Amino acid sequence: MKQLKFLMAIGLFVFAVVAAQAQNQRGGQPRQMSAKEITTMMTEKLGLSSDQQTKVLALNTKYESLFQRQGGPRGPRPGGMRRDSTASRPQMTDAQKAAMQQRMQQRKEYETQLKAILTDSQYQTYQQMHQRRGGHGNGQGRPTPPSNDSNNN
Repeated sequence: MKQLKFLMAIGLFVFAVVAAQAQNQRGGQPRQMSAKEITTMMTEKLGLSSDQQTKVLALNTKYESLFQRQGGPRGPRPGGMRRDSTASRPQMTDAQKAAMQQRMQQRKEYETQLKAILTDSQYQTYQQMHQRRGGHGNGQGRPTPPSNDSNNN
C-alpha cells in the first residue's frame, strides 16, 4: 500500500511538471524582438521600399524601448483573483504613473513619425496588424470593438 501511494505521488508530480512545461510552451511570454527584426517583419507585411526600410529601421532603433515587454509575466493573478473580482487592485506609485505617461507619449511620437514615413494604405495595414495583436488601436489599450448598429432600436 505504501508503494502504491509513493508511485501515485511520483506520477502526480511528473504529470504536474509535464503540464507546466506544456503551458509554458503554449502561453509563455512572446520573444523579445530587436529593432532590426521588427523592421524586417514590417518590410514583409507592409511592402516597404528600401528608403522606407532605412527610415523605419532608424525610427525603430530610436524607440526600441517601446518594443520591450514591461513588467512581469502575464498569467494567473495572485490569489486566484479574476479581472471581474471585486478585490481591490494594487495602486500604482507616482513613479510608475510617470513612467507610464512617458511611455504613452513616446508611443504617440513613434506613431506620428511612422505615419509620416508610410503611405496611407501601409499605415492602415499597420494599424490593422496592431489591433489584431491587442495593440492600442483606440488609444485605450483595447482594440476598437466592431459597432453593432442593428441592436440599437
